[in-house]
Amino acid sequence: MEPWNPIFALGTITLWIISLNGFLRIKPDILKVNHRLSAQDSRVEAVRGLMAILVVTYHAYLNFEYMNTSKWFPKTEFIAKLGSEPVRVFFTLTGFLFWRKLLQNESMPPLGFLKKRFLRLMPAYYASLLGISAIAYASQNVGASHGALDLTKNLLRWITVGLPNGNFPELFGQEKTWMINAGVFWTLRWEWLFYFCIPIATIWGSRRRTWVALGTCATIGLLPLLFDTTGVEVLSKLETVASIGACSFGPGILLAHLLTDPERKDFGYSFSWSGIIRLSLGTALLAAPFEIGIFYVLLTAWTVYAALSTRLCHTVLVSPSIQFLGSRSYSVYLIHGFCLTGIRHVQPHFPAISGNSYFYWSIVCLVAGPVLFGLANLSFLWLESPFISKRA
Repeated sequence: MEPWNPIFALGTITLWIISLNGFLRIKPDILKVNHRLSAQDSRVEAVRGLMAILVVTYHAYLNFEYMNTSKWFPKTEFIAKLGSEPVRVFFTLTGFLFWRKLLQNESMPPLGFLKKRFLRLMPAYYASLLGISAIAYASQNVGASHGALDLTKNLLRWITVGLPNGNFPELFGQEKTWMINAGVFWTLRWEWLFYFCIPIATIWGSRRRTWVALGTCATIGLLPLLFDTTGVEVLSKLETVASIGACSFGPGILLAHLLTDPERKDFGYSFSWSGIIRLSLGTALLAAPFEIGIFYVLLTAWTVYAALSTRLCHTVLVSPSIQFLGSRSYSVYLIHGFCLTGIRHVQPHFPAISGNSYFYWSIVCLVAGPVLFGLANLSFLWLESPFISKRA
């Protein structure tokens, strides 16, 4: 079976879960770590965990393709969706959690909010950046020289998560430095742009601010449909903002508005076939080999709500392994690229890794998997957990 086949992908994800369960059998005590989330937020984090596994699977596919063709690019539209749609759901959940907090908390001091987000996200980020810098330095060509000023400028780009223009330049002359961690840092730039918008939104009243935000998302999302963006840099950037900002954070804002209604404080549950059908249909459309433009706002909100409100999904989301994965999803997201880089470095000594797709996936899931979960657990305990009590 071709490794690009959707059934093969499902098998790969199953192997990830098996390796996770194997890791938890070795260290069962780590499940006792409780970071005091509500039942609703715990389910949201569990969805994040599942999305993280999909992103890891996507990058593992790209890693296999790169070892064989030197191209870091999805071979099929299905593989591309395997990476893009989980990231979209990540952004949707971020939009939901923090817009809900904004609606529930009239007084949200901007500096206090941004400080808490910095403490929550950046220690693990900077530890990951330190690892990238060390690998880039160790991999540089012997005798290569780099200007101190250029190196400082490049490091500052990484330190500021690519703000303002999303550029992550090479470090120590290492080509494609971003590949060391699978290029995941770009999403943090968008997260921070969203966080900077939260204090601005406090200008309007509690209910009006949602309509202002959704109106802005709709306007930004529709503008690229009215113009030909080919070759026009400003409009091309606007199209990117529409795809990532309006069609990703927008669904979360919509969900937060609907679910902070005084008469509906929780997702509730439904075991009816209609809930499962809604989830299946939404997932199928999100994974379809075509773009739906601004309709992603409604479609993504609909799919995420179906996942969080259907009892069948609830049973999965509250399982110990998924709860573990949810709580460590941020560290899994930051660290998995290092494991894939390790595989690329040992591949010249073991050509079968890239020559046989089944052998490669066995190594990725059953060897690199436990290593990834172990490192993610340490990162969570040392770099995330100390600041979770201070979360915004």
